[in-house]
Amino acid sequence: MKKVFATIGVLALLAVVVSGCGLFSKDSKGNDAYASAISAGKQAVNDGEYKSAQREFQTALDKKKNDYAAQTYLAQTKAFVAGQKAMKAKDFDTATQYFQQVTGANKGLDTLIQRANNEISSIKDKQAASSSSAAIAQSSSAASSSSESATSSSVATSTVTSSSSSAKKDENEGVGSDKSGNDTKDSMGNKITNSEIKQARATLNKAGIQAGAFSDSDIKGFIKQASDPTSGGLVQVVQDFINTGK
Repeated sequence: MKKVFATIGVLALLAVVVSGCGLFSKDSKGNDAYASAISAGKQAVNDGEYKSAQREFQTALDKKKNDYAAQTYLAQTKAFVAGQKAMKAKDFDTATQYFQQVTGANKGLDTLIQRANNEISSIKDKQAASSSSAAIAQSSSAASSSSESATSSSVATSTVTSSSSSAKKDENEGVGSDKSGNDTKDSMGNKITNSEIKQARATLNKAGIQAGAFSDSDIKGFIKQASDPTSGGLVQVVQDFINTGK
């Protein structure tokens, strides 16, 4: 009878050991799958494959419910992707909010934090450039309006002075002529004089354009174009030339 009880006891012990080994094996496999998913997710982030990274971190979270690392990495990746979409839409304020979520994650992925900080810096640069361009455009518009009246006055004056230009030919030798010896005239057929060139340079300098960068021949060409009522004025003509090279 004692042998029977001893045998039963041994069998029961073996059952417990076998069951325990099975549980241990299951937990071990789960941990391996979790670690593999986390590692794959990090590598996907490094490669810029953010959709793959999200899948891997979600897999890791499925293997370990409420795991802090998996939750943090997944949230970081989602926020970074959302920030990129907002950047493409030029919604810089929204993009900044998403990127700040990435950088503010406690014990988050350093790679994502660095990339988010780079994006935030890029947004700041773009916003500063946009503000500067708007200020320049506003200033140029105001200067253009002011210079148009001065240019119109200068063109009108040329009508009066052109009648006496023949008598002053020796004094103003070469004025209103290009390198080929042909007279440079405005759209109204009037010669462009030295005084007009000086007035045009003053107008351009006042508008924030370095008139000294242009030759007299260039200035004459600008004056000629500006004399056309549809040109938008001298400053606009020069700005168009600077922007397009034409």
